[in-house]
Amino acid sequence: MKNNLLSLLKCPKCSESKFIVISNIKKNQEIRKGKVICNNCKTSFNIKEGILDLIFNPSEELVKEQKENLNVFKNKRSKKNDDWLLSLPLANDFGNEKHPIINKGFLANIQLLIKSLDDMKNKKILDLGAGTCWTTNMFAEKKAYCVATDISSEKYIGLSSADTFFKHNKTYFERVLSDMNKLPFRDKSFDIVFSNASVHHAQDIYRVFQEASKVLKTKGLLVLSNEPCCSIFKLNRQINIAKSKERGMDVSEEWNEMIYSLFQYKRSLRKAGFKSNILYPALYDIILNDKKNLNSIYGIKHNLAKTFFFLYQANMIRKLFKSLFLPYLVLFGGPIGAIAQKKLKHL
Repeated sequence: MKNNLLSLLKCPKCSESKFIVISNIKKNQEIRKGKVICNNCKTSFNIKEGILDLIFNPSEELVKEQKENLNVFKNKRSKKNDDWLLSLPLANDFGNEKHPIINKGFLANIQLLIKSLDDMKNKKILDLGAGTCWTTNMFAEKKAYCVATDISSEKYIGLSSADTFFKHNKTYFERVLSDMNKLPFRDKSFDIVFSNASVHHAQDIYRVFQEASKVLKTKGLLVLSNEPCCSIFKLNRQINIAKSKERGMDVSEEWNEMIYSLFQYKRSLRKAGFKSNILYPALYDIILNDKKNLNSIYGIKHNLAKTFFFLYQANMIRKLFKSLFLPYLVLFGGPIGAIAQKKLKHL
């Protein structure tokens, strides 16, 4: 971390914003090892490999996910290297490993969202659940001031992966271990809060959206990408782990894998003070422009996709489908992308 990060922080124990830094090892103005001490409650927080650990009094749910992340790290680290990190999200053994076209679509969804945003130079961006930091790096390449957050630091699954991007891409961003249910940042600190397939891990997405609203500036944006959205007919809010594994999805029994409907997303965003705009994912254009990609879709949606494939080639039908995308999400679910702006009455 660098010293200017302190201006964005608040103590996760007492919520005050006065800190003392004790630096043991510095490199290129970055504090690689040391401590940050709250000047109010005197609680100290460790800095290791440039990552500030602000997780305080973690929930049982968070600790369980941290342990599973560590198991994943131990089991898979031998298969991964810097080249693997630099090729994310299109690397082998990442996410939808049986259907890489979905990873390609998920990348296209993020690129579409970034294109929809204004010039990000010098904007302050908070990346929730950044994991290996490849999304944070995309924003850093746009000259934004970025802070990546996650609950794990291990390389290839967590925030230590950032060093690879620093070395090869000549970027830099801050890394903070934190709980997205209790963000350790000052109110109105960020222009954009971003999440790529992260907020659905929360038992209560409204609480996460509330936290995002607190740390966003006036008219700040909450940007959601590739969050899973379920049909209104699904009563169980937990993802079926066994079926997801059969399909090659990167899931685990020990991860908190939730899934919410479009109505739950929109209602929670509205309640937290956001006006949301749901975007048509670029993923569907990629899948429906090549028949081979239909194998990435399952169940009744596969049969619908086969029909759509032939109809989708006509420009008029494509426009009609895009106009009916929200009803489709309600009935059948799919990846959701949204740009939500903090409303004035919640400032």
